[in-house]
Amino acid sequence: MRDAKHFLGTWVIASLLPPLFALDVYVHPNGNDQAAGTPGQPVQSLEEARDRLRAASDQADINTVWLGDGLYRMQQTLSLDERDSGPVTGRNRWCAAPGAT
Repeated sequence: MRDAKHFLGTWVIASLLPPLFALDVYVHPNGNDQAAGTPGQPVQSLEEARDRLRAASDQADINTVWLGDGLYRMQQTLSLDERDSGPVTGRNRWCAAPGAT
């Protein structure tokens, strides 16, 4: 019984901790696809953000694309497939950047 309580307590604490590694890619219509993808240096295209998540999907637990305010003009439809659902142990998500509407 003591082992079960210890396991349960450890599991609860571990589930509340942030992931070991998370990739954040920031996107803004005025960004640059050669940029770092940080809040101060966002990439410009949704395709670049998607490709960066794909490249890191086996290294990160949670991958997030943060979309800044603006109009994203695209020449073609953004294609997503099973590679874009995220790593086996985590997930990919696309969210409005803090303060974006």
